[in-house]
Amino acid sequence: SRKTATVAAGGLILALATSLCYRPNRTLVYLTVFYILLTSVFIVLEWYVFTPLLTYIILYFGVFFGYLAITDIADHQVARARQGSDAYHLYEESGRCCPPTCIGFW
Repeated sequence: SRKTATVAAGGLILALATSLCYRPNRTLVYLTVFYILLTSVFIVLEWYVFTPLLTYIILYFGVFFGYLAITDIADHQVARARQGSDAYHLYEESGRCCPPTCIGFW
C-alpha cells in the first residue's frame, strides 16, 4: 500500500510538473509548486513518520479532482446548454431528437 501510494503521488507530481509546460501564469506556477512541495512532504512523512497518511491524501486528491470534473461537466453541459456548447452541437448532429440539456445528462 505504501509503494502504491508513493507511485500515485509521484504520478501526481509528474502531472503537475508537466502542466507547467503549457502557458503557465504566475498563479498557476505558485499553486503547482505548492502542491508539488506539499505532496513531496507527504511522501517523506509517509516513509519516515506515519504510514497510512499518503494513502489518505491521494484518496482525497482523487475524490476532490473527480468531484470538480463532474461539477465542471454538469455546469458546461447541462446548466449552460445553449447554442455554441458541446451539448448543443451534439443535439444538432443527432437530428434534434432530444434537447441539449438531455444530451448533457446522457
